Amino acid sequence: MPFKCCSSSGPPSELDDEVTEGDKVYINAGEKGRCHDDPADPPWRRANKRRGHGTWDTDRPPVAGVIGRCSGQIRLRVLGHSRKAELRSLGEAASATDSIFNSDE
Repeated sequence: MPFKCCSSSGPPSELDDEVTEGDKVYINAGEKGRCHDDPADPPWRRANKRRGHGTWDTDRPPVAGVIGRCSGQIRLRVLGHSRKAELRSLGEAASATDSIFNSDE
């Protein structure tokens, strides 16, 4: 069965859990998985050294997720920026109205 890609343009489906948790991570794109022959230049020195939060434009897009504590189901979205409004809207859309939402903020 071929892999079917789903669009992330619409809101995520709501989780039925009483407690949900959300967080974000910045994904470095680019050099991973490519062979590098110079042993004097280890991978940790070649990392993306840009300061601050990543964005889609800086090739370090934020990926936000909401997970249901009981069911273990997860809703993930690649975001353009990690602004509070974008993160909050994902958390509200993926969590039930009367659920408890935990985050690191």
